[in-house]
Amino acid sequence: MLRDDRVDRILDYLRSDVRGFVCHNAPLRELVTAVRVVFRNEAFLPHGIAALIIEGILPHLPRPDPRPSPSVSRLTPREREIFNLMASGISNAEIADACSLSQKTVKFHVSNILRKLGMKNRIQAVVRTRGVPCVSA
Repeated sequence: MLRDDRVDRILDYLRSDVRGFVCHNAPLRELVTAVRVVFRNEAFLPHGIAALIIEGILPHLPRPDPRPSPSVSRLTPREREIFNLMASGISNAEIADACSLSQKTVKFHVSNILRKLGMKNRIQAVVRTRGVPCVSA
């Protein structure tokens, strides 16, 4: 599948440190917003341009591996159970209820899980072990 020439052109701009992009026929308020956003050292892309870039890039990105990373195999069965509950997004209190444990015990298990996986927080642990690239926190 070939990428749209517009996507390649916009990506070239972004590679050369352009941090804001507006269409030539954009309303004045969008131009003012873009200037303010770029002035704050952030990037500005109108929704249509961002969607175009995403649609142009997605087919060329590697698909994440749906299998958990092998590092999860270092966890005990109880830690894997708690890790899977963590991955579902529930709190320590909810994990404690589900596993008939105290919150203190759950917190202990979560700390061990993070240490064994070499992660700083539960979100990073879940994202990285699910095969999705993540920026270190």
